[in-house]
Amino acid sequence: MNLTTLSRRHQRGAVLPMLLVLIGAGLAALAYTVDGTRMKSTAAQLKRATDATALAVAQEAARNPDANVAQLAERYIASNLGMDQTLARQQITVRLEPVRTADGDGYRVLATFRAPGELLGISNAVTVSSAAVARYTPLEVALMLPVDLSVSAGEMPTLRELSKNFIDRLFDNSNGGSSYASDKTTWVSLVPYSQAVSVYDAEDPERIRRWARPRGLVPVELTALFNSGRITSLADNRAPDRRARLLCMFRGLGAGENYFWDQPPAGQFGVYYRHDLPENGSPGAAPISWIGPLPMDGKATGINDTRWMVADRGCPNAALLPLSNDRQRLFGRLDELTPRFNVNYGIALGWAGMALSPAMRGAEGWGLSGLPLDFTTGNQPNLKAIVMLAKISGDWMDTDSYNHELGRGPNNDGREFSRQRFLDLCNEYRQRRLRFHFIGVRAGTAEDNSGSDFDMQATPGLLVCAGDRGTMHFVDGADLRQVRGSIAGQLNRIADSLKREASFIRLIE
Repeated sequence: MNLTTLSRRHQRGAVLPMLLVLIGAGLAALAYTVDGTRMKSTAAQLKRATDATALAVAQEAARNPDANVAQLAERYIASNLGMDQTLARQQITVRLEPVRTADGDGYRVLATFRAPGELLGISNAVTVSSAAVARYTPLEVALMLPVDLSVSAGEMPTLRELSKNFIDRLFDNSNGGSSYASDKTTWVSLVPYSQAVSVYDAEDPERIRRWARPRGLVPVELTALFNSGRITSLADNRAPDRRARLLCMFRGLGAGENYFWDQPPAGQFGVYYRHDLPENGSPGAAPISWIGPLPMDGKATGINDTRWMVADRGCPNAALLPLSNDRQRLFGRLDELTPRFNVNYGIALGWAGMALSPAMRGAEGWGLSGLPLDFTTGNQPNLKAIVMLAKISGDWMDTDSYNHELGRGPNNDGREFSRQRFLDLCNEYRQRRLRFHFIGVRAGTAEDNSGSDFDMQATPGLLVCAGDRGTMHFVDGADLRQVRGSIAGQLNRIADSLKREASFIRLIE
C-alpha cells in the first residue's frame, strides 16, 4: 500500500464524523425552527386571548369598581384560547397591572406560559401582554318635546319619528329591536311641554296629594266652588283635569327660586287649574260652573258671578315619562303626543331638571328606586343631559299667569323677569354639570330673529346652559316636515356626542 492510498483512506474515515456533525447541526436548526414556529403560533393565540381579556377586565372595572378582576381575567384567558388544546393544557400564569391614561383607567394583562422545546427538550418562559382602558359613565337624558300650538297636528308624526330615531341611536339600536331591556347604562325621560308639563301617572294616583303643599288642593280663591259641593278639592275626581287625566303642578315660581328643581317634591307643589270660558276647555272632560268671586283676584270674597273651570288646554295630554330604558314605554308615550296650547319654555326647562334630579328619586318622587342617579362628583361621574327641541313662532312666551303665583306677579317687566330666570336656572344647571343641547326650529336667520322675545328672554340663559354656541343650533324652517333632515342630523350628532362622552373602551397595547 503506498502513501497515496493510505492518505485517501484516512480522508474517507474523516468524512463520517464530519457528516454526523453536519446532520446534527441541521437537525438542531430544524428543531429550533419548528419549536420557534410553534412558540410564535402559541404566543399569537395567547395574544388574542389577552386582548379580549384586557378589554373585558377594563370594561368590568369601569362598570363595577368592586369587581374581582383577577378572577375575571383568568376565566377570560381560559375561555379565549380557542381550539389550541396543547396551550389549554399548559400552566398559564395570569397577572394584572393597573394602567391609567388621560381618557380612562384600565389594566395590563400579562399571561406567561412555558414553551417546551419538543425536539430539543428545552423550555422557555414566554410572557404575552395586552392593555386596555375604559370609561363607563351612566347616561341620563331628558328629551324636551314641544306640543304647543306652534307644532301642528300634521307635524306630530315627524316629531314622533325624530324622537324615536334619536332614542334608538342613543341605545345603539340600529336594527329596530323591540327592547332595550339589556341596557343598564342609559335612560331617557320624555318631557312634553306646552304652557306647563303634566306629571299625571295612572300608577301613582296619590301623587297629587303627596306633592301638594299645605292648602295647595284647596286654594282660597276657589272657596265658593268647594262650598258648592261640585268638587271638594283639586284632587276630587270630579274636577275637569282629574277626569281628563291631566295633572300640571308648580313650585318655586318666585325670583331666584328656580322651581326648586333640586329639592324633594313632597308637600311643595301648587296645582294648576284653568278658569276660562267653556269653549276654551280641552277635550276629555266637561266644564263645571259655580257662583263666586273672580278666581284671578286670589280672594275668597268679591263680586259674585258665574265662573267656569275647564280641562286645561295648556297641560299636555302626554305626561312626563320618568327615566326609562323600556323601548315600549318610551315609544308608547311618544305616540300620545298631540298639539295643546301656548308655550312656556322656562317651566318646561325646570321640569327637565326635575326629571334628572336625585331629589326626585324613590317612592316620594318619580317612584324609581335607583333613579335619577346622583349628580356628578369626583368619585361618581354620572352624565346627565337635557336635549331641548323647540318650535319657535310668534313673540309671546313665558309671561302669562302660569309663571307666577296668583296675585304675586313680577314687580318689574315680565320679559326681564323671564330673562333673569333663564339665567339663574342655567347657572344652577352648569354648577350641577348638566349637559345641554338645543335645537330650535324657526323661520328666518339669526339676524331676522335678533329682536324676538325668544332671543331676548331665553337665548342668554340657554347659552349659559350650553356653555358655548356649539351645543345650540337653530334650523331655518316653518314646518318640521320641511327641515326633517336637518333636525335628524343634529339629533344624530347629539346622540353620538353623548355616547362618546359617557363611555368607551380601547386597547392601548
